[in-house]
Amino acid sequence: MSGVAEKSLPMATWRNIVIVIDNGRAPAHAYAAHGAEMDRLAERYPGNLGRMVVIPADASPPTDEARRAINAILERHAHSLKSVVCVVEGTGFQSAVVRATLTTMTFTLRKMRGWKVVGHADEGLALLVARTSSPSELETIDLEPGRRALAALRSPAAAAQSTAAGA
Repeated sequence: MSGVAEKSLPMATWRNIVIVIDNGRAPAHAYAAHGAEMDRLAERYPGNLGRMVVIPADASPPTDEARRAINAILERHAHSLKSVVCVVEGTGFQSAVVRATLTTMTFTLRKMRGWKVVGHADEGLALLVARTSSPSELETIDLEPGRRALAALRSPAAAAQSTAAGA
């Protein structure tokens, strides 16, 4: 089952994975719902959470306040997160720089396990499922519900909500 929260920071949950689309324009307070959802899932899946952050090609760097909010969530859930995948969309120079920067950052965040930077959401979903599922589950997991949860986040209604709330 997936849940979709239409906030200024589009977020969905699928299984033990939190999916968020972060264009860098959400205010710091928008991360509170994201943190609350991580808290909820951490109780249900202790030590086995996945987090996928989709960074659109037109994303901006987050504000210092938003960055602090993100870091607080990651620190609070360092023991619960089994894997974090950043999907950096786009093929141009800016996307390549973002991927390189995030990859470099993963080396400095030693307490975070399982960081990976990828270029496509399907690759991210498959990787998170592989890292947060038992071998017996892997044969039966269908990625389609995760794809639908992400598609719902990308819908015009969710995008309009995000733009209006994040402005």
